[in-house]
Amino acid sequence: MSGQGGEGERNFHLIHWPVSALVAAFCVYRLAVFTPQPLDSPGTLRPILYRFFIWFLGLYGDREDAFDAWYTICVVALLAPVVLAVLHYGYRQSKVKLARRVAQVLGSRWIFWGSIAGCLVLCRYPTLLENELNPDEGQFLASAHKLFYDPNFFHSVDCGTSGPINIYPLMLPAILGFSPDFASSRTMVLVIVWLSAFLLYRSVELIASEELARIAVLPFIGAFAVFRDPELVHYSSEHVPLLLISLGLYVSVRVLRHPAKYRVPMFLLGLLTSAAFFAKMQSAPVVAGLAAVSLGYVYAGGHADKRWHPVLMFVSGAIPLLLINAALCVAAGVWSDFWMSYIGANTSYGAAESRFVTNLQGFIEFLLASTEFQFFLFTVLAIGVARLAGSMRRRTTDEHSALAQLAVVATVIAAAIVLPPLDRLTIYAFLGLLVISLVSAYLVVLFSTGSSGDDPVRWFGLLALV
Repeated sequence: MSGQGGEGERNFHLIHWPVSALVAAFCVYRLAVFTPQPLDSPGTLRPILYRFFIWFLGLYGDREDAFDAWYTICVVALLAPVVLAVLHYGYRQSKVKLARRVAQVLGSRWIFWGSIAGCLVLCRYPTLLENELNPDEGQFLASAHKLFYDPNFFHSVDCGTSGPINIYPLMLPAILGFSPDFASSRTMVLVIVWLSAFLLYRSVELIASEELARIAVLPFIGAFAVFRDPELVHYSSEHVPLLLISLGLYVSVRVLRHPAKYRVPMFLLGLLTSAAFFAKMQSAPVVAGLAAVSLGYVYAGGHADKRWHPVLMFVSGAIPLLLINAALCVAAGVWSDFWMSYIGANTSYGAAESRFVTNLQGFIEFLLASTEFQFFLFTVLAIGVARLAGSMRRRTTDEHSALAQLAVVATVIAAAIVLPPLDRLTIYAFLGLLVISLVSAYLVVLFSTGSSGDDPVRWFGLLALV
């Protein structure tokens, strides 16, 4: 049987690579021959989406009734992933045979992630129909159009602090026959959010359980579904870095679970770090930090067959994109332009005056001004309280610890209700600094004393802090 399995796997690989090569060649061909069209022309996505929206409005005599119906549909769609995740969690824990069978049916990954996709599309659909929401959005689209004629990024366009890997994805709808427009770019945002959520789910699943992983992604999905601030719904320079960081987190957790098989993951982390550098330079240290934790885990556990192997694999992954960019810039005679328009722009951007402690209260005030972000915080807090209550019920020996944690949560909630806005923001800023300091100090003590060992959960905590 094992021989048959090995032969089947070899046959799969023999078919997989030629098919992948053909698909890649087809995509490159479609991009090479595609001619971008003006906004709102028949070859763009927004007119198609408008036709469906007008059809929906036509089902109701009054537009207010139509919008109320759409709102109700969105609420149901928003609750669907929550209900599925909670039912899956409850039924999987149940000892009743019928309940476990229901969990197998309703607990399908396809149903759960399909409900998340439907939730994102329905809740964000109206934003796909809007005009330009940010000047960057128009600049990115214009750059994507020009890249169809001159694909050498730094020879063709200048997007300031945004690099080529932020712009090239805007061209991808052309593979399906759609010319890039505002609707297609915001659809790309939904794809990125869905993929990032799935990678977060897979990361948590590797370190915990599938039931917890499904619940863990709910605040993330809920927040992105209900965002309405124009700065949060358009295709910004932070969305592709979000996906790269999510990929970096998943690959890093793979290292924590299988440290002996570090070679390919470390290569990928190097590749993701250089990709982040060419997307939004400020995201590169985040991915590099994830790689540093992964390297630390490999070395701490003695899994490196040779001292220089893990670092070599990381560097080997980081080099190819750097070399490709250097070759393209030198060939087009724009090496100095690359340094001035990208490296120089990011250097001056990063040198802007900023004091973390001084700006923390203003940053918290900016976040809490958004109802959607308050929704996100409330959801995270509710899940955390439920988790603490469950731990308190299961582990009576830790009852005092759980009660203390619940008391802290209750104090924060009471402060949010009772204190005036200014005092509340001061308390939040203080608590934020306190948490950052305590978690950092805890991890320093943990790793300096060597008490972390090979426990991947504790190293995952370090990943989360980074």
